[in-house]
Amino acid sequence: MTFKSTFAALLVAGLISGCTSQAPVVGAADPLALIAGQSVPAGVPCEQLIETHVNRIAGCEGFVPMRALSADQAAEFAILNTKLAAAASPVVNFDFNKDVLTPKAAAIVDAQAAWMLRYRQVRFSVFGHTDLVGSEGYNFALAKRRAETVVARLISRGVGSSQLDALVSFGKTRPLIETNLPEETNRRTVTEVTGYLVTPRLYATVPVDCGWIQPPFLPSHPTCVAEPSVTVLPPPPPVPPAPISTQSWNTQSSRPSTSTSASITYAADGSKTSASDSWAGDTKTSVQVVETGGVRTVSVNGQVVATSNLDGSNLQAVPH
Repeated sequence: MTFKSTFAALLVAGLISGCTSQAPVVGAADPLALIAGQSVPAGVPCEQLIETHVNRIAGCEGFVPMRALSADQAAEFAILNTKLAAAASPVVNFDFNKDVLTPKAAAIVDAQAAWMLRYRQVRFSVFGHTDLVGSEGYNFALAKRRAETVVARLISRGVGSSQLDALVSFGKTRPLIETNLPEETNRRTVTEVTGYLVTPRLYATVPVDCGWIQPPFLPSHPTCVAEPSVTVLPPPPPVPPAPISTQSWNTQSSRPSTSTSASITYAADGSKTSASDSWAGDTKTSVQVVETGGVRTVSVNGQVVATSNLDGSNLQAVPH
């Protein structure tokens, strides 16, 4: 069975997320528009602010954004995890269907805590696992409780919550041994080094201009966001009725340079259009007669020259 549940991040440990140095771009077509001159009260998390402004705001001085993990840092974390494994096993096993620590497991967690207290600048994550017995949903919750148990024990032994980056449940999706039996090796939590603690979470102590907040965080501050304007577009022009029948013919005199083509089109709305094109050498004359709405309109070479009623009365010449 595939793992359909998402990972549970239980511990928000006052961590610093990366800031972008990109200023918000606001325009009429943007889904979010800033209210000019608006600001939000003090208390905005510093990591929500644009990097070019963050250190200029009272309360955020000294804010250091976390960067992408470099190759050197990845190597350092691998070394630290090796040291953790040598000083205190990162793996804690549990009894079948249990989320409480055995005396042996408690001693391992205590050893982990003692090692963590030597590296207060390092952050850790705790990952929960189960064996393959039972349903996916049940094991997801069980693995989560096991990770919570380890985290609670670490905190009780003096580890600061700011050092605990995340608590994650993998349920039964990552067994070490593929067996449907209640395998103890699979019933475990794993503690790993996952980052450096740069600084505690900081907040602005003064009101902050809306233009200094990163665009993804603007929805968290409704006072900054104007209601999007709604543009009412005029209704589209009516679609001309499709012709229901068209009659056309061509005639040609005995002289090759003279010919005539004509057509009559009847539309669904009852209108009728008669058109003829005559050629005499290189000279072309186009005549179009449109009968619609009780009016007959005559055009020559694209210009209206006369109008009348359908019976020919009320004939009006149109200057051109």
